[in-house]
Amino acid sequence: MTFDFNKLMLAATFAFATVSAEESCKTIAELACENESLTTLCALATGRPDIAAALSTAELTVFAPTDAAFAAVDQDLLAKVGGCGAALDSVLLFHATPGTVLAADLVCAAPVPMANGDDSRTVCAGGVFYQKGSLNTRDMMPQIIGTDIKACNGVVHLVDQVLLPKPNKIPFASCDEPPPPVAPVQPAAPDGSCLTIADIACGDTNFSTLCSLVKGNDLAEALSSGNWTVFAPTDEAFSKIAAVTADLNSAQLLDVLLFHVVPEQAVTSNELVCKGLIPMANGDTSRTACTHDEFSREMFFQRGPGNSLEMLPKITAANLKACNGIVHVVDNVMIPKL
Repeated sequence: MTFDFNKLMLAATFAFATVSAEESCKTIAELACENESLTTLCALATGRPDIAAALSTAELTVFAPTDAAFAAVDQDLLAKVGGCGAALDSVLLFHATPGTVLAADLVCAAPVPMANGDDSRTVCAGGVFYQKGSLNTRDMMPQIIGTDIKACNGVVHLVDQVLLPKPNKIPFASCDEPPPPVAPVQPAAPDGSCLTIADIACGDTNFSTLCSLVKGNDLAEALSSGNWTVFAPTDEAFSKIAAVTADLNSAQLLDVLLFHVVPEQAVTSNELVCKGLIPMANGDTSRTACTHDEFSREMFFQRGPGNSLEMLPKITAANLKACNGIVHVVDNVMIPKL
């Protein structure tokens, strides 16, 4: 079933209230604003008149977070989501599934398709039911604390935490204009001719440590001809591991240096393969890792077996062309097997 924009905010308005048999049924939208513990959901709904209208017509099952649930979620994340309509739509939509699903219909460990295109999962533990999203940690799973609250157009279950979908289902990029990518200044000699890799390494003050290592290991001549790809760490990158390099002998330092060099080929960024291995000049292999930033732009990392997840070398400037190959700037030193 495909949901249009008017149905995206469904989960935001989900309030539950006990309706006696004598009363006529109420829509999810009406229930949303009649319960004192669901004022946040009500406010989100009434701020979107078209969504409030959808809550009165579409047949839905809603997992409704209480005010306490919204208070428990990371407030920086909540503020960021609240400032982006598309992101808020998706998070709220992640609390709704089409049709009527009673508590007795929930199956332990089974996925439940939500209206934002992601799946939540029913988790059962110690006789308690939870409805978990991918970003919900095990210690903050949304527990179902109220069930089968019937409305004219569906049913509401109360949860004590906000359901959080996969990061790629929170489309911040549609709200914020991403900053323009930084276009690296293409290095060139004063006469306009191309520079060698050695020239680039020693002609930029950001690479003074790299230049010193290249010269100290008699590699300047080799990197002035031939065909190479170099992942060039900045001085700041080297400063992060100063305590480590201080304990390395000359052979190990050379090994680290050669681990940043791909021999006999110029590898551009569009030739990097996510999770692919690249043979380096020290005989070891590095691995390309890929992810996305908050604007859904792809980011590339070139990691070694000694790099921790906190110190992955990110390619911050790619495809600097030299006379004899390609240079990619990285913000952490690539660490081989030492």
